[in-house]
Amino acid sequence: MTKQIKLATAVTVLSSDDPVRVYERFATLDALSHGRAQVMLGRGSFTESFPLFGYDLTDYDDLFNEKLGLYDALRNEKAVTWSGKFRAALKNQEVYPKTENGKLETYIGIGGSPESVIRAVNVGYKVIIAIIGGQASRFKPFIELYHAAAKELGKPEFPIAVHSHGFIADDENEAIEVAFKNIKANFDRIGLTRGWAPMSREQFDGETKVGSFYVGNPETVARRMAETIDLLDLGRFDLVYGAGNQTAAQREHMIELYGTKVIPRVKEILAEKAAVK
Repeated sequence: MTKQIKLATAVTVLSSDDPVRVYERFATLDALSHGRAQVMLGRGSFTESFPLFGYDLTDYDDLFNEKLGLYDALRNEKAVTWSGKFRAALKNQEVYPKTENGKLETYIGIGGSPESVIRAVNVGYKVIIAIIGGQASRFKPFIELYHAAAKELGKPEFPIAVHSHGFIADDENEAIEVAFKNIKANFDRIGLTRGWAPMSREQFDGETKVGSFYVGNPETVARRMAETIDLLDLGRFDLVYGAGNQTAAQREHMIELYGTKVIPRVKEILAEKAAVK
């Protein structure tokens, strides 16, 4: 059983879910983990759940905005009176369980649109940016927008988080080959429904060297992560290791390397950079 690790989803698609159920699930997890639950809310880059639950994609933005408003009211952990277009109204309704800290820690996941940044600022939530393609530097304007908007609107500012795909192994070449096989298979499968061309080796190598795939031995991954954290002034970096069909042994060893070698090395590199500045 873990005692310190935060427990969160990669993203909870609030638009096609019910805010009451989302709150109840995570408040229960929070109780079981003694206050370590985190909620990552998003509109969803995958839209299969919308027709599954009877929603129209033309309501994509309205669904998220309305449900975010209800979730925010529930998160205050007081009796809620609320009405909207897409679900039944609530009248002076208490929702349980309450959380240990009095409020669920919540992030809004964004893919890189100014509107998403401003929405997160307006509700006063933390932000986690999904950087799953291209160079991290292209997201710097969105981070600057977040901080500028928070100051202008008098909203709280939080350290920015990002998540990106990666894979770590003891041997550099092994890590690259395993990652290419599995990330390509995953992206190509998704691309069949999105109209994407199959991922080429050149595309993968570019993402690995200067893009959004953090792949290699612990030293390589640590240096690339530290570079991105320093460039974007991040407070959190989530490395996503689940893309594809890596074996359980490969995933377990990656987690071990991430915790015992990569994270300590990232902290060391960042401390060295800070000492020079």
